Amino acid sequence: MTSELVSRAKQGDKGAFNTLIESHREVLFRYAYLIVRDATVAEDVVQEAILRIYRAINRFDEGREFRPWALSITRNLARNNNRAWGRYKHMIVRFLNGRETQKVDIETLTHRQHQASLLHEAVSQLPSDFQDVIYARYFMNLSVEESSSALGIAEGTVKSRSHRALKHLRALLEREYPQLVEEFDYE
Repeated sequence: MTSELVSRAKQGDKGAFNTLIESHREVLFRYAYLIVRDATVAEDVVQEAILRIYRAINRFDEGREFRPWALSITRNLARNNNRAWGRYKHMIVRFLNGRETQKVDIETLTHRQHQASLLHEAVSQLPSDFQDVIYARYFMNLSVEESSSALGIAEGTVKSRSHRALKHLRALLEREYPQLVEEFDYE
């Protein structure tokens, strides 16, 4: 169905493009959120990604999978946001809007939310290449093939990087987050 929607979108069918995007919007948002860690900024990243996808849809190679291609665009935009002045801009916007930064009270989080937060914190301490492969494979549940396409690396590299990333993550968890070691599934 996705390939049919892509073909129709390439022919200028805006309804097909909208259907295509709506079927992928949630996964694009989740991926952007994992990288920028702010819902408002993630939504902005997704909107920009959708614009770029729309502008580039005619150049999209229909022999490829759409989702990894769209995720790679989203990833690049989210990373650019982080590299540039995204965090600074967000802080200024909050200041100008008169909002105070919301503080997360860990004690009010459920155990599961707290563990997920700690795991995300631990993953964010890994090198960006390791973060990317962990986000793609384990947070987004992409296959090796989809991860390869989305990250622009060979499938063998996805596998070896996943192995090394999990090894580094386990060492980090044992050292800094021992409460997660028993709950984290490494297989």
